[in-house]
Amino acid sequence: MHPDLAPTTTATTPVLDGLLIGSLGLATLLFVLSLAAYTRRRTRSVLLLVASFGALFGYSLIAVLQVLGMVTEQTHHLVEHALVLVQSALVLAAVYYARTIERAAGDDETTLVPESRREE
Repeated sequence: MHPDLAPTTTATTPVLDGLLIGSLGLATLLFVLSLAAYTRRRTRSVLLLVASFGALFGYSLIAVLQVLGMVTEQTHHLVEHALVLVQSALVLAAVYYARTIERAAGDDETTLVPESRREE
C-alpha cells in the first residue's frame, strides 16, 4: 500500500473526542426518531427522510473512523462528499414526492392537521 494511502492515527483531544461522540450520538438519536416517525406515518416521503438521516449517521460515523485511524483521509473525504450528495438527493426526493405524487394520490400528508383547520 502506498504510504500516503495508509490509515494514520489522528491526535485527539478530550474536546474533539466529545464532539465526535456527541455528533455520533445526535445522528443516532435523529435516525431513531425518524424511524419512529415512519412507523407512525408509513409514507414514502417519510421513508426517504429516514434514509437521509441514515446518511447523516454515516457521515458522523466516517468522521469517527477517520479520527481513530481506521480509514484514510482520502476515503473519509470521498465517503463524506458522497453522503452529502445522497442526503441532499433524498431530502429533495422526499419533498418532491410529498408535494406531487402523494398530493395527486389524495394523501397530501395533512393527517396531523385537524380537519377543522384544513384549507379546502
